[in-house]
Amino acid sequence: MNIIDILSIALALSLDAVAISITNSIKTSNNNIKEYLIMSFSFGIFQMIMPIIGYLISYTFYKELESISNILSFIILFYLGISMIIKKETENQININIKNLFIYSIITSIDALSIGITLSFQNNNIIISSIIIGVVTFILCLLASILGNYFKKKYRRLSYIIGGILLIIISIKIII
Repeated sequence: MNIIDILSIALALSLDAVAISITNSIKTSNNNIKEYLIMSFSFGIFQMIMPIIGYLISYTFYKELESISNILSFIILFYLGISMIIKKETENQININIKNLFIYSIITSIDALSIGITLSFQNNNIIISSIIIGVVTFILCLLASILGNYFKKKYRRLSYIIGGILLIIISIKIII
C-alpha cells in the first residue's frame, strides 16, 4: 500500500473517534484545550496500537473478538446516544472521565485491529502505518473537539440531539 492508501485508511478509521470527540466536547462542562488534547491523544494512541496488535494475532482470534465487541459497542453507543437526545436541559454536564474515555478509545479502535491483520498480508511497515493512523486520528479528534465546543456555545440543545444521533448512527454502523 502507498501513503495515499494509508492516509485513506487513517481517515476512515478516525471517523468514529471524531464523532465521539464532537459529542464529548458538547457534553463537557469544562471546555479547555487540555481535555481536548487528552481525549485526542487517547483516541490516537489506541488507533495506533490496535493495528499493531492486529498484526500480531491470528485471524481466527479476531473473528471471535469481533462478534462480541460489535454487540457490546452497539449497546453502549446506542444507549449513550439515546440518553443524550432525551437529556433535559437542566441536567448537569459532566467532565470527560478516564473510564469512559478508555471505553470509547477501545470501542472506536476495534476496526483498527482488523486493519492490522490486513496490513500483515500486504507486507507493509506496520510501525509507520500505525503512526500515520494515530497522528491522523489525533489531529482530526482535536479539531472535532474544538468544533463541537463552538457548536455547543451556539446551539446548546441542538448539539445534544446531533451528538446523540451521531452515536446512534455509529452504533448501528457497528452492528451492521
